[in-house]
Amino acid sequence: TAETHKNIITTLSQSINLAMDNESLIERHNAFVDYTLALVFSATGHRAVKDPISSIRQIDLQNGLILISDKVTHENRAWRLVALPAIACEQIQNYLDYLPKLAANLENEVAGALLPTKIRQLFSHSEAIPLFFYLSDTRLGDIENITPKLMAQRWSKCWSLPINFLRHTAATELLKLESADYAQIQLGHASGNAHQFGENAAESAKDTLAKIGLALNKYLREMGWKP
Repeated sequence: TAETHKNIITTLSQSINLAMDNESLIERHNAFVDYTLALVFSATGHRAVKDPISSIRQIDLQNGLILISDKVTHENRAWRLVALPAIACEQIQNYLDYLPKLAANLENEVAGALLPTKIRQLFSHSEAIPLFFYLSDTRLGDIENITPKLMAQRWSKCWSLPINFLRHTAATELLKLESADYAQIQLGHASGNAHQFGENAAESAKDTLAKIGLALNKYLREMGWKP
């Protein structure tokens, strides 16, 4: 429901504010990751998987596009291109701008830690860690890989439904605002000859995804998401 969705927005936002007040590097980072992923999942229809959006190379902030691999049923369909609404682009850019600062802070707090170098390598396409990660709360300077189970535990106070239900909010809104085709594209339900980007498509994939992005951006802002 809309109320449940607004609750996760409010709670995850408050978690960031509390972490800022506590001046806890780990809490602040993990809260930032939670908020960013919840927004991106809501915006793109991304399923909860291990290490979601593992590389910066999957993201095209300039054109509002993202490559998703979250359910491999056939190797040829391992990836799908979906819209990344402007609000999600802004939030991801905020995260990318923050990572070098995190690396610098970790160097100051943990002498000899390897993680700062690994964080900087995310921008040189020689990734040793996934783009989104939690900081371990038991081993300062280490990461904890993001998994559906861990996300569910961290979000349990504000989201009692399965995390994959977040993707259905985007689909429901597209069905109301636009068309069933748009919802199928964003959720990755179309394939084969029936795919909307096939040879019989009436417009380019880029134009279609731009329209989807605009529709979802309006909805996400009305729900209360903020970059």
